[in-house]
Amino acid sequence: MSLFDDALAIVRSGVLRPLGPRTTFELTRLLIREGFKAHLIYALHGTQNANKPALIHDGRITTWGELLDRMKRLANHLVSLGAGKQHGVAVMLPNRPEFLEANAAALRIGARLSFINPRAPAADAKSLVDRAGAGVLVTHREDVETGGAVLRTSESYELAIAEAPSGDPPVDRSAKSEVVVFTSGTTGRPKGAVRSFESSVSPKLAGGFLRLLPFKTSDVHMVVCPLYHASGSGFATIGQVLGNTLVLVEKFSPEAFCRHVQEHKVTTTCVVPTMLHQLASWDGVRDYDLSSLRVVVCTGSPLREEVRKEARDLLGDVVYDLYGSTEMAMVTIATPEDQTRKPGSVGKPVPGVDVRITDAEGNALPPGERGEIWASSAARMTGYIDDPELTDERLRDGYVSVRDVGYLDDDGYLFVVDRADDMIISGGVNVYPAETEVALNGHPKVDESAVLGVSDPKWGQKIVAAVVLSEEVTEDELITWCKENASYAAVPKEVRFLDTLPRNDIGKIDKKALAAGWNEVTT
Repeated sequence: MSLFDDALAIVRSGVLRPLGPRTTFELTRLLIREGFKAHLIYALHGTQNANKPALIHDGRITTWGELLDRMKRLANHLVSLGAGKQHGVAVMLPNRPEFLEANAAALRIGARLSFINPRAPAADAKSLVDRAGAGVLVTHREDVETGGAVLRTSESYELAIAEAPSGDPPVDRSAKSEVVVFTSGTTGRPKGAVRSFESSVSPKLAGGFLRLLPFKTSDVHMVVCPLYHASGSGFATIGQVLGNTLVLVEKFSPEAFCRHVQEHKVTTTCVVPTMLHQLASWDGVRDYDLSSLRVVVCTGSPLREEVRKEARDLLGDVVYDLYGSTEMAMVTIATPEDQTRKPGSVGKPVPGVDVRITDAEGNALPPGERGEIWASSAARMTGYIDDPELTDERLRDGYVSVRDVGYLDDDGYLFVVDRADDMIISGGVNVYPAETEVALNGHPKVDESAVLGVSDPKWGQKIVAAVVLSEEVTEDELITWCKENASYAAVPKEVRFLDTLPRNDIGKIDKKALAAGWNEVTT
C-alpha cells in the first residue's frame, strides 16, 4: 500500500510527464557520457521548459534556458581556474542568482561544493575555504582572500560567463556531486557535513516526502532562509528538481515576505520559527494577500505552540513542522492534522527514514522512554570533512545523531525534548533547558526566553535565563512561576531581561553569545 501511495504522490506532483524529443536526446546523451549526476535537472528543465522563469530576484528574471547556458559557461570558466574533481569550489554569497548558478556549475564539473556564511569574518571565511579544500571561491566580498582563485561577482563574474565557451565542460565520470554544509557553530567551531546528491536520490524517500509535503511542479517557491544553510539550499534544490520558479529574497523582513508572496503568487516556502513570529506580529501583515501559500515548512528550531497558533490564525492550515538537521537531513514532518492530533510532536518519520531512540550504551529504548535520537536515510551525511573522530561518534551503523534527546510514543510520533549538548549539570543533576524555557514561555508576560548554564563555584553550572517581556514583571515573580511550573532542579537561579535575544543568520538563538555576555558582566 505504501508503494502505491508513494507513486500516487509522485504522480500528483506533476513529475511524471512526457518529455519532448530534444529533452530525451539531451538526457540520454549526458547519461551515456557522464552517468547520473545532479546537473541533469538543469538539462531537463533547460530544454523542456526553456522559457519558464527559473529564478526571480530584485526584478530580474532568469529563464531555465538562460540558467542552463550560464551554468555551462560558468562551469567551463571554473575548469579554467583549476576546479574539478581534485579542487573544490566554495560559494560565499547571499540569496542571489549567482549562488545557484555557482552551485550548479560546481556540481556540473564534479567539484566538491562548500557553502560559506557570506557574513563571516574574513579570517574565518579563509579558514573554512582551506578546511573544505576549495581551490576557487565565488563571492561578492572584496575583503576575503584565499590561497586559490577568487571569482568576485562585483568584478569579473559576468565577463567570465560572457567569454567562456558554452559547450559541455570536461567532466570526470567518477566524480561525485558532493556538497559540504557547515553547521551554524553555536556550540563550537562549524562542522562540515558532507552530503552526496547521487546517494540522496531514493524513490521511496522522494515519494514519502511528497506524500507529507504536497509540493508540485507548478509551484512558485520563495527562498527566504539563507542558501548557505541546509534549509535554504535544501528546499531550493527540491524546488529546482521539480522545475519550480524560485523567488530569491536576499534579506528577510515581514514586509519583504508579504510583498513577494503577493506579487509572485508564491505557493511554497521554508521558514524558521522566528520568521513566523515576526510575520504574525507585524501590524501591516493584513494589508497583503497571502492566500496563494499552500505549504509553509517551518524548521531549524522548536516551533512554540503560541507561534504555531499565530501562524495558523494568519495563514490557515498550511504550516508543516519539519524536524531534521544538516547531518540527518529531514527526519520527521508534522502535518497540520498531526499538530492537532499530537500537540508537541514533530510528527512521524518521513517514509524512507528510520528513527530509533537509544540509551547511553546504544541500546534501543521502548516507546515513551527518553533517549538519544538516531536517524537513517539515503539523504543523511556521509561524514565530516576533517574530523574522523566526530564522524565515528555521530555516525554509527548507518544512523546519524546530533545528540538530540527525545522519545517515540506508542503511535510512532516523535517528541524532541532537548539537545544533549545543551544539557546543564547543576549540583550533580542533569537539567535540560527546554523544561525551563517551556515554563517561562508559558507566563502571560513573557514573549520568549533562553535558558543556559554558566560556571558557578557552588553549583558547577548555574541555571540562568534571558527573557524578553511583553509586559513588565519582576525576576522574583518569574522564579516563583518556574517553581510552580517546572521541576525544582530546572528553576533558574538568575533571570535577566533583554530587549531581544541574540540570533545567528538562520534565526536560532545564539546561546554561545549569551553565555559570553553573561560571563563578561559577572567577571
